[in-house]
Amino acid sequence: MALRFKIGVPEALNHTDLTQAPAPLNDTTMSWSWNYGHIFFTAWGVVEGHAPSTVGLHVGSIGCEGDAMAGEIVSCANSNRPEIELDGFVAETGKVSVDWGAVFSGLTLATPSTECEEMDGKSTCACHSFGPEALCSSMFSPLGLDWTSGDSTASQAIFRVQ
Repeated sequence: MALRFKIGVPEALNHTDLTQAPAPLNDTTMSWSWNYGHIFFTAWGVVEGHAPSTVGLHVGSIGCEGDAMAGEIVSCANSNRPEIELDGFVAETGKVSVDWGAVFSGLTLATPSTECEEMDGKSTCACHSFGPEALCSSMFSPLGLDWTSGDSTASQAIFRVQ
């Protein structure tokens, strides 16, 4: 048996007015502050050491056209909804584990990457689905998501059957 799921909000519900949406779609903590879009997946951490920094990932649809706030239909070039398939899952007893470290496995964390930004005296290495490419590409890959196209790949390394 296998467990198959997509990460994300269905396209028809992604750019709707959060104040009118049913729970959990009305939760503003997982939404962009513009055009009513949702954040589908997020991971953040703090790297301690001689140069403390934050690292993070927000995954949501990008390349979107249309103003949902003005009532327009929104279409997005990159849907960024990876499909995950986990072989060996048994519905009655199965558990799925999430390897949060895999999200950041492509980054050099001891010394912040040149792609990182300086904010308030600290380095931040964040991909908000629209760049910078080096950070987004390395963090999208373990999710089984191609950063340039927004399509699923077979290389997800975050979710496992326990």
